[in-house]
Amino acid sequence: MPAEAPKPAVTICIPTRNHLPMLRQTLDALGRQTDLRLFQVVVCDDGSTDGSYEELQSLRPGFDLRWVQSGGRGSGAARNVAAAAAEGEVLIFLDDDQLANPNLVAAHLAVQRREGPALVQGPYPLAPGCDRAGTSLVYQQGQDVTLWKLVRPGLLARHVWDANLSVTAATWREVGGFDETLLRNQDLDFGIRVSALGVPLVFEPAAFSHHLHRLSRADFGRQEFQTGRDLVRIAQKHGLALEALVGPGRGLADRLAVLAWARAPAVADRAGRLLSGSLALADASNVRTAQLITARLLRRFYLMGGVTAETRDSAIPPQLA
Repeated sequence: MPAEAPKPAVTICIPTRNHLPMLRQTLDALGRQTDLRLFQVVVCDDGSTDGSYEELQSLRPGFDLRWVQSGGRGSGAARNVAAAAAEGEVLIFLDDDQLANPNLVAAHLAVQRREGPALVQGPYPLAPGCDRAGTSLVYQQGQDVTLWKLVRPGLLARHVWDANLSVTAATWREVGGFDETLLRNQDLDFGIRVSALGVPLVFEPAAFSHHLHRLSRADFGRQEFQTGRDLVRIAQKHGLALEALVGPGRGLADRLAVLAWARAPAVADRAGRLLSGSLALADASNVRTAQLITARLLRRFYLMGGVTAETRDSAIPPQLA
């Protein structure tokens, strides 16, 4: 009787939905890891309509690739379904738009074995060519601020980024996985709950990937609106001050945004689209300062819209619901 193949030390859990071209690149990069025997990959397809699931079944990479489905229930559910199918003692949560460097898996595993159990955050700056839009530049700026906090002693760092993150499978089970009721910021909620167990948070620069970030201005507004809603829910869930999650108030601009979203949300959304048009002009100018300032304004405006909708039960424009 042939010997049973040893279980992998690591399972990489990848949620995906309609990102087939980037998923291909993500899997190709994983095929260049220093040791393909260390890991398996479980991709959870969350209701794709672009042929992703069919292609996954036809792939034969040089590593153990498995695929599961989560029925369109969102990225949190997709991560949980993938993790539930995992065989590895360590889970790396990697998004479907990540170009892992060849040492990413080994770096995550080394920290888990040295510190374990740990919550290990790897950096993922924008991939070359993905740094031209204001929506991507402001995303990178937000990540840079968060990662700076991770390496500064004495600062409370609640926010982790689940596009390149690892925990032990035992830790994932102990906290009950990702909160599937949250459409955005499941990583923030997950980080708070894991930290509450006393699991150390470790930033590991060697667990590095590049981010194939592409986001339209319309999707950017929708995402930030939902982020505002979910940050209210997370603050209530954990008994945190909302300001600690959304940042300190920004005076008149925030007050006007809240007033507009509370009294005339459809008008507020039209104003947001005007801001989006301004970002298009800034992107066309290719002046990064203008792109960042305009993108920050747009992000804050829709974020406050989501906060207002969640706290005041305001009417939500259909395109943002």
